[in-house]
Amino acid sequence: MLLEIANQAKRYAWGSLEDIPRFQGRLPGEYPEAELWLGAHPVSPSRIVGSENVNEPLSLDGFIARRPEFALGADRSSDDLPFLVKLLSARKPLSIQVHPDATQAREGFAAESLLGIPVDSSHRTYRDPRAKPEMVLPLSGRVDALLGFRHPVWTVRLLDYLLEESGNSPTTRKALNFLRSRLAGLKMSALRSVVVDLTDPELPMYVYDGLVSALSNVVPGGSWAKQVRSLAWVAQLFPGDAGLLVALLMNHVTLHAGQAAFVGPGLAHAYLHGFALEVMGASDNVVRCGLTEKMVGREEFLRVTDFQASASIVRQATECARGVSSFCHPEFQFTISILTSRGGCASSVELNGPAIAVGLEGSPLLRGRLSERPLTRGRALFVTPDESAIHSSGCGTLALVAASSIGD
Repeated sequence: MLLEIANQAKRYAWGSLEDIPRFQGRLPGEYPEAELWLGAHPVSPSRIVGSENVNEPLSLDGFIARRPEFALGADRSSDDLPFLVKLLSARKPLSIQVHPDATQAREGFAAESLLGIPVDSSHRTYRDPRAKPEMVLPLSGRVDALLGFRHPVWTVRLLDYLLEESGNSPTTRKALNFLRSRLAGLKMSALRSVVVDLTDPELPMYVYDGLVSALSNVVPGGSWAKQVRSLAWVAQLFPGDAGLLVALLMNHVTLHAGQAAFVGPGLAHAYLHGFALEVMGASDNVVRCGLTEKMVGREEFLRVTDFQASASIVRQATECARGVSSFCHPEFQFTISILTSRGGCASSVELNGPAIAVGLEGSPLLRGRLSERPLTRGRALFVTPDESAIHSSGCGTLALVAASSIGD
């Protein structure tokens, strides 16, 4: 079965007025639209378009709860859809955050439940007992992000650049030299101790103020221009937020078309700017460290975060067949395939379970074993496992998010 699904966009201040409406062929509204969830997560389940006319539940989670074997497959080990798809539009930076692995999520969820903290409370970190690995693909232009921590030797070089270019203010030089002294010669394995110090509420204020002064006085140029501009922008948007000192230590990454960022458990990250397709485990567990007005969980961030060098965060799509490229990770429970059909050339993907298809361009015709439907840009379909495969023909491009395994 191919079911059209839709949802209302979430309005957050960091969102864009135009990205999501334009993608869906709508006029911009009065408020920024930041996220649009496509899936069955209980916080914001998608609705089934036209379900009133076919006597089915209105929401996708309700549909799955009523017919789990049909919706997820006989081989499932859980009655929950194992992934969540989002349209993500960031005009301003999101928080510096990290997601737990499966064990940490189960333990954290159980501990907070025993304390009686309501699941929807702003003081709660673990809202469900599941991990939240993510993939992020640009939908237009580029996506800028902070992903993982760079080796301290590179941050020392950035500080040397700021020392050389930011003038002779004693306060500025004192702050930059303090930061440099903490990082010079430091091994990656000891980086956690630096983050502990820089997020300590008792850290002397001159360290933060001196870094801000340096960033505001430098005219960015050379190989550090992008990083300096981003840090200066963050400092302007979040005055007084110690998350800036954490951002100083992180990799600045730019994603382009044909690339995806793989954000596994423990990887500190912050999406800075851009319009993207974000696919993740069906979880809402977020541990924040800064650049936010929401609750910051410093101790939990330090406990959950992996401070080792992050390898292969950004990957190119793998060409699987004619008109099909994919992004997959052996530890993720989902695969993203990009299907492109044009000029009479169709493309196909076999299914191992449920899937969600999102139209990216044109109006391809999707056909499974039992049914077929066109899919225009910005619309989405939930695909039940009995379709066995998805074939795309006509002219257009779509993203197909499919379960690679069902479980927790």
